[in-house]
Amino acid sequence: MASANNARFVVIFNTGARENILHLFGNPSLAVQRHYGTEPLRVEIDRILILIYLASPLHYPIRTNQPREWHCSVDSTHHPTDNISRPSNIPRGVTRTRVLMIHSLSRIIKRLYAASIPVRTSTSLSDNQAYPQVCTQASHDYRLFNNFRRNSTYNQILEHVSEKQGSEYLRLLASHPDILAAIEIFKMNDKFGNPKMHEYPKVGKISPSTLRYVKVLSDLKLHFKTVDNFNIAEIGVGYGGQCRVVNAFYKPATYCLIDIKPALDLAQRYLDNFALHSVVTYSTMNELTKNTYDLVVSNYAFSELPRTIQDVYLNRVILHSKRGYITYNEITPSEFKSYKSDELVTIIPGSKILAEVPLTHPRNCIIAWGTDA
Repeated sequence: MASANNARFVVIFNTGARENILHLFGNPSLAVQRHYGTEPLRVEIDRILILIYLASPLHYPIRTNQPREWHCSVDSTHHPTDNISRPSNIPRGVTRTRVLMIHSLSRIIKRLYAASIPVRTSTSLSDNQAYPQVCTQASHDYRLFNNFRRNSTYNQILEHVSEKQGSEYLRLLASHPDILAAIEIFKMNDKFGNPKMHEYPKVGKISPSTLRYVKVLSDLKLHFKTVDNFNIAEIGVGYGGQCRVVNAFYKPATYCLIDIKPALDLAQRYLDNFALHSVVTYSTMNELTKNTYDLVVSNYAFSELPRTIQDVYLNRVILHSKRGYITYNEITPSEFKSYKSDELVTIIPGSKILAEVPLTHPRNCIIAWGTDA
């Protein structure tokens, strides 16, 4: 208050008296509020100062005129418990009660601080704040980038294809000998991010996730014959693994990667390690304009969006694409009101439902259009 800062004292007066602070009344920088804590106290503040005066036994070697308080501050640049300090005048060995109390208060402050942050509406299952944060950190820190494909938070969204599923993909790829002949080129995908790899017969060590990308490539070849010179859009890009596999086998003209900004940053960090045939662009939903594409691809991501976001992609990308390959799943919460597969085939002209082989989840399927097969 001496520095002209406005202060608000929130007190209960159960263990003290109003008279103790009467001498401060009249100060224009002070507001005193009686509050019992039975209801939330909603005030706008920059900093919290907690004054704790516990009753001290007579044998505590602390003079009564010495302050016995813990200061805990919250501001916009620090974590709520960053500024907790132990009063230097309190001897060690006699402050256990205060230490325990400040730890309890720290937990309370953390909850209050978290509750003060507005709830953010998720735009997809992967847009859950934790996953985007990992993407951002990995795209800016080479140490995290070197191991991001083993990050437990990241693995909740991506890089969770099992060794058994990898074997099944490899079995199906046997009918595409020209693709299998390029397996060493595809294995270059695993040079970055330190993925979990397994030993497969006649192939050697490779990530099951990379085998899944190669399986999708074989489906594109089966249904569309070639994607050479295509203008391709991919909705939900992971770290760019599918884009790299397609570019390693075909020569698309352009490849537009569409996702949230943190995922795009990570994909660019990853793809910059390769020389690609395509001119690659990176776009968020709000950066998209209506454009005509030769092919749109989405591995699960489009079906995991809320309907309002799906409508944006339908109007700006999918309905303007001559061909499409969407791996559909049905795992979104009911409040997303995501389109069902039968609804999508009525919306997308010429589309049809194909079986997902191998089936990775009940009700999964492939929605494709513009196919040659």
